[in-house]
Amino acid sequence: MSKKTKTVGAPEPTMYIGPTIAGLLPTSTIFQEGVLPDYVKSKIEECPSIQELILPISEVSKAKNELAAGKGAVSIFYRKVQQFIKK
Repeated sequence: MSKKTKTVGAPEPTMYIGPTIAGLLPTSTIFQEGVLPDYVKSKIEECPSIQELILPISEVSKAKNELAAGKGAVSIFYRKVQQFIKK
């Protein structure tokens, strides 16, 4: 029997927990090993708050709880991205 083990020191996948950016970045997009595609990096240059909503998978649950409560930095960044999308 073989067991899958996580390589020590391997970058953790990340997830975008912000609002969907139509045609570009859906909510809950996962980036393997935290590597962002160029089109996402380009959008981050336009709206740095997007980067703040790309979190290690291990932090997503806590951040989603903050969003649901409407509190914390995550909620502020979420609203900033919403405003950016409306432009």
